[in-house]
Amino acid sequence: MKRTLYLAVVLLFGIAAWAGDQSPSSEGGEHGDSQLIFFLLAIAVILVAAKMGGELFKRWSMPTVLGELVIGVVLGNLVLVGIPFFESLKSQPGLEMVAEIGVILLLFDVGLESQLHELLEVGLSAMLVALLGVLAPIGLGYWVSSMFLTEAAWYVHLFIGATLAATSVGITARVLQDLKKTKSKEARIILGAAVVDDVLGLIVLAVVSGIVSSIAQSGQVDVEYLRVLKIIGKALVFMVGSFLIGRFVVSHILRYAARFRVRRIPLVIAVAHCFAMSALAAAFGLAPIVGA
Repeated sequence: MKRTLYLAVVLLFGIAAWAGDQSPSSEGGEHGDSQLIFFLLAIAVILVAAKMGGELFKRWSMPTVLGELVIGVVLGNLVLVGIPFFESLKSQPGLEMVAEIGVILLLFDVGLESQLHELLEVGLSAMLVALLGVLAPIGLGYWVSSMFLTEAAWYVHLFIGATLAATSVGITARVLQDLKKTKSKEARIILGAAVVDDVLGLIVLAVVSGIVSSIAQSGQVDVEYLRVLKIIGKALVFMVGSFLIGRFVVSHILRYAARFRVRRIPLVIAVAHCFAMSALAAAFGLAPIVGA
């Protein structure tokens, strides 16, 4: 079985190498078709290669997502060995959009296995984890920056530390899913902390960017507290509103949709609700995965 997996990975790289010479044509009316063919072929190679990498790492007793990440890094750097197949994809918005949708569906899937009352039970722990998850990167980033950029001003170190406060909850959720631990207390704390962490990250970036901007313009520290309060208010409105919509609106719609004769109507409504909440979260200035 392992030999078959190795052969499959080698075969995929062979396909990528062959297709690397078949660059999309930019002549005539076939440009759109050639771009579409190239994009679909690339997606096919990426999906299968990622799963093959995940299978290999699973057999090595490591998380599946680690194998998928490694394969992604390898595919993204094939140009170093003379295979430029994936280079044009790096600047293509379609692939980025597909990846964003994938992360949204991943968090939606994890959220389906979580109960609201269970998340509220670990609310205090989630707040503490989120707070430490923001303060620790800022502090360490400030310290390391001050060691390497000795001549830079203090607000430069603060800005570098603030940029490190962002976390990747998608990877964490996927690891928990691979380990079948999404219903554990630890997973609930992580999911709750992810929501709080996103709001705290926005507040920190608003404060730090305000400090840097005011110093650059007037040479004095001037924090826009109204902007910070606006971010907190929007986040609270979104959180409370999303819970109320889900509990008193969408749940009734799903029960009514179950009576339809068309197949999979509840599934379609659930996924549509996922995308709608993700869009609403982005409109409120939060990450789309928070809505998912």
